[in-house]
Amino acid sequence: MGLSELGAFMHVKLIAAVLVIAATVSTALAQGASTEKLKADAQKAEQIIGSDSAKTDHASDNTWVQGYGRHNKDCLEWTDTCVRCARNQSGGDYSCSNIGIACQPEEVRCVKRTIEKTK
Repeated sequence: MGLSELGAFMHVKLIAAVLVIAATVSTALAQGASTEKLKADAQKAEQIIGSDSAKTDHASDNTWVQGYGRHNKDCLEWTDTCVRCARNQSGGDYSCSNIGIACQPEEVRCVKRTIEKTK
């Protein structure tokens, strides 16, 4: 999953969470629920959304195959044995392959670095 796809996925999750909250609140209001119960439900929803956001912070972690490229600008190609990423030039944009079915990722490692020019 590319970074733009991950962002789109997170937007869809956020929209779904908002719709669930709206449905819960309108159902509770129709049933005459107290404001304390509504506040408790809203706090639970905030915790769930917050915990999902914390999980996506892993995307910027150096151990995640696509996040590796952001932190290692001199690496041209890297892999976790399931996903392979590459960039054309040092520090430039990069793209990654899709993960294979039932693949077991290993530690991310650089397989090709830029060659520094000598003066």
